[in-house]
Amino acid sequence: MNFAIELPKDTYFLGEDMKGNLALQPFERVEIERAVIRLSCVESVKEIRRVKQGDKSYDKEYLKTAQLYDRPLVFNYQPTLAINSGEVRRLPFNITVPLTGRPTYNSVNSNVDWSVSVELLPKGRKNLAQSYRIQVAAVPYGQTTQTPILQKETITEVEIIYCSHCGTKNNARTQYCTSCGAPLR
Repeated sequence: MNFAIELPKDTYFLGEDMKGNLALQPFERVEIERAVIRLSCVESVKEIRRVKQGDKSYDKEYLKTAQLYDRPLVFNYQPTLAINSGEVRRLPFNITVPLTGRPTYNSVNSNVDWSVSVELLPKGRKNLAQSYRIQVAAVPYGQTTQTPILQKETITEVEIIYCSHCGTKNNARTQYCTSCGAPLR
């Protein structure tokens, strides 16, 4: 079975919607029970540790990894998704790259790698999987992402009057002083 993730570009910005297709083309009739498309980010850092072996010691490199982001999109097909031999089926998907994520980074001692992977569970057959590396960049200064960032800002104007009895500031809509209780009008 041929299958691939089709993306319109190689690089995405933090906060951007990644829209693509999962293209399926079986060699014979197949029934798909489930498809999982996963966006993930892994950071790996090289560490050097001093190792002692007998009376000798030496430096040994270790690679520490941490999963920074993992977002699966699960498509369960009930009944199964039937695809005939030679037919090409494109299944659209949309995953948003998190705005708070880290951009792709590669250096001698550390890496931040992003990938999109797919796992197919065909009925009566072994699972199929593939992974694709993508580049994720920080949003350039002065630009915004396609995904709007919602912010709520409330501005209210309040007319202030002073109590003639005690001098406390009060909202003009109130009838009595909030401090001494004297009538304001």
